[in-house]
Amino acid sequence: MGKITEVDAFKNNKVQYLFNTEEYLYLVDVLGRDVSPFPVKLPAKASNPAAVFDYAGTKDYRILFVGNDRRIYNYDIHGKQVAGWHKHQINGEVTQPFRGLSLCTAIIFLLLQITEKLL
Repeated sequence: MGKITEVDAFKNNKVQYLFNTEEYLYLVDVLGRDVSPFPVKLPAKASNPAAVFDYAGTKDYRILFVGNDRRIYNYDIHGKQVAGWHKHQINGEVTQPFRGLSLCTAIIFLLLQITEKLL
């Protein structure tokens, strides 16, 4: 669905690859084998490619995408939904991945959505 992102899920300087389809989130090793517990079935079909963020450069990755239910989902690198994350609902359709912007201690997520309004 989108680009394949290199990650170091186990913090051992070995590369894995993370990507999504409409229905699943995948993490595979360099030989193309699924890394457990992946693939993970998504709660709603993804409408945009998953975006991977490493806020502090500590390899504590967060994976964000929007479902076709127009909710924003946030997963950790172990395929679990992030506890305490409020699944914000958006108004328009989203087809592009999130972009991140770090300002001091705040992380701002940018999202381009399609609306039915002509601006």
